[in-house]
Amino acid sequence: AHMMAALEEYASGARWHPTMQGQASTLTVQDRADLAAWFTSTAPIKSGAKQVGTPPATAAACGACHGSDGIGTLDEYPNLAGQHADYLAQALNDCRLGKRKNPIMSTFAQQLTRDDIHALAEYFSKQPGLVTPKL
Repeated sequence: AHMMAALEEYASGARWHPTMQGQASTLTVQDRADLAAWFTSTAPIKSGAKQVGTPPATAAACGACHGSDGIGTLDEYPNLAGQHADYLAQALNDCRLGKRKNPIMSTFAQQLTRDDIHALAEYFSKQPGLVTPKL
């Protein structure tokens, strides 16, 4: 459900990222559903890997939903572990500036400085978790 919602938000412009918006806008609703089903069918990432580095103090607020190791505590919360740092930084900045319309994330992100965002993005990008599924 999260993947389908994300693709729909990119296609509609509710989420902005040049690459993702360009890709999602060319997909039909069925294409988006098929991609979401395929990614959902891959083995889920498990929490519990040894954390890499020391989390920044601001990471404590992230842990309730995204896990202290970057693995979402519920399926609807995206995993942050291993995601590209530039993507995480852009997502947080977009939430902070209101470009992403998520009331929960906007509230948290508005309290962050640019340095906080950089530190969070770097920390979560180094955590084990993101695996590109093999076709």
